[in-house]
Amino acid sequence: MGIDIEQEHQIADMKKFLTKPEQRAELDEGFIPTYDALCTFKRAVQETPERTGIVLGFERENGLVRRIPFDIFSPNHPDYPANFPLVEILTQGGVWGYGAGILHVGVPREARDIGHHLEHVYSTGGARNFDAAMMGGPIYRREKGFAVEVKDPDDVPPESNIAEPVGGYRNGKRIGVDYGGTDEKLAVVVDGNVLMTAENNANYFPKEIDDPEYHFRVFREIILQGMRYLDKHNYGKPDAVGVSAAGIYVDNELRLASLFKKAQDYARAINDAERAGRARNTFLRIQQELGVPMVVANDGAVAALAISMDERSPQVLAGALGTSTALGGTNPHGNLTTELYEGAFMPIDCRAEDSPIDPWSGANCAERYLSQSGVIRLARNAGISENEMSSSLNPGDQLKLVQTMAEERDPRAQKVFEGVGVYLGYAIPYYLLHWPGAKVVSFLGRVMSGRGGEIAYKKQMEVLERIVPDIYTAAIFPSPGTEKARLGQAVAAASLPYIR
Repeated sequence: MGIDIEQEHQIADMKKFLTKPEQRAELDEGFIPTYDALCTFKRAVQETPERTGIVLGFERENGLVRRIPFDIFSPNHPDYPANFPLVEILTQGGVWGYGAGILHVGVPREARDIGHHLEHVYSTGGARNFDAAMMGGPIYRREKGFAVEVKDPDDVPPESNIAEPVGGYRNGKRIGVDYGGTDEKLAVVVDGNVLMTAENNANYFPKEIDDPEYHFRVFREIILQGMRYLDKHNYGKPDAVGVSAAGIYVDNELRLASLFKKAQDYARAINDAERAGRARNTFLRIQQELGVPMVVANDGAVAALAISMDERSPQVLAGALGTSTALGGTNPHGNLTTELYEGAFMPIDCRAEDSPIDPWSGANCAERYLSQSGVIRLARNAGISENEMSSSLNPGDQLKLVQTMAEERDPRAQKVFEGVGVYLGYAIPYYLLHWPGAKVVSFLGRVMSGRGGEIAYKKQMEVLERIVPDIYTAAIFPSPGTEKARLGQAVAAASLPYIR
């Protein structure tokens, strides 16, 4: 039925494709970029006549499919066993990048064991059980759960996609809110003019609270703050509210989000469907109470929208580094598609051993690198002591502490943000393997603000220039800037709703 990726002999088969990167993260010597490994694997396959084709089809809602063909070693090649872990890495990236309720694995009959391996790892108890449970359950709500279908390559469904214009509207009286894990940001915009911005991080710990009414109160209050501003300045009631929030939302309903993880987990643990429903419908409840049209979008999509509006470019890949790792993009026409872009769970590092593990998914994924978690981990590697990084501080305050040290020119903090820059320098071409052709690439978010963000950006550009000079010269990589990095998404979120 296939080989488990954790088995030692398979790790050994994979190791020849895992080389130390040219541009190293000084504080993380074990880092092996997935981008490098996939490129090395692809080159090795293309250099031998003993290869065969495989097609992965990632099918999401309404039968939409992203179809990815590529070559692997044929069964008579000595490196055939290396196909298993590397195809699994490719699949993990596609499942979270494109989204999939059904995974179609098109393989020749002589290589069917690769398809059966994916069946195994995406089954109950398999290495990717979390991915399967999330895709088949809260994200796509398939009655039969997530499915892996092994078939001939020609039987994988054809590619199909849809895109729609979302956001970028400037007319009317608008409130934009960016709900993060450590703070919430507000923008009041009237006819395209930003009248007011604000941040709140006092008594704000959404990831730590299991009571859905807490989320309802704090999220509603910052919208009310914007409404009070409009009323005080004689603008009256807002025409619409746009919300940027980490997670997956469909028609303003929560499907999956780390912000609500404790609230959802507790409701499930005590088998309280009503409580779970209150968490799931937080934004719908706020919309109903306030009587204002609202659009809620993933923070990665809003980051892409912010960059697209700012740079006036139709094809954008953008992200936000904060509590987690957000990712989003627009197609060549400047529209958002329904692909998942859940960059937090995509694997940017494929070291075989001793990798940092995300406690939610149980996997090594981008969230452990491109977020406040990555900063905190590197800070400990830099020798910033437990006394300095007091455990009494929440992760958001620990991030701010390291950022303050960077402002004060502490060399340890300098190395921390250089490490983030190395991660970004290798993550960007990895993400562009999935969404090639972006004309503008930019990452915003709390981590990228201040001097620390400047250090990370500078190192990111050094890495890109060395490892992917073609991408470095073909795309624009705007510097985030503190104001844009921290408040740009709230302003862009305000543009989400269409006002007649």
